[in-house]
Amino acid sequence: MNGELEFGSLVLDWQLHELRIGGQLVPIRPTALRVLAYLMRQAPRPVRTQELQEHIFGKKGNHSNAVWFQIHVLRRSLKPFGYGRLVVTLPRRGYVLSPTVAGLTT
Repeated sequence: MNGELEFGSLVLDWQLHELRIGGQLVPIRPTALRVLAYLMRQAPRPVRTQELQEHIFGKKGNHSNAVWFQIHVLRRSLKPFGYGRLVVTLPRRGYVLSPTVAGLTT
């Protein structure tokens, strides 16, 4: 993956492995950054837990706790910047990024 991904005021620079919100650098763990990048590329489509698990960890089977933990880490990293609710859990459907939280809708 090369270049930048944008979602509202979030800019993920994959070459630098950096996330910025409104120009501010967000401290984030590498695996949580990969989760966010995948969700950004798939938006606005919901991403099933198993799909995310296979893409991030390359594993098949039931490792949903690892996905849940990385979503938790991601939310915790985004919360100080007002984006703690960016990743929305859709029961039995997976995860999706909220365009409202990202400032893409009114």
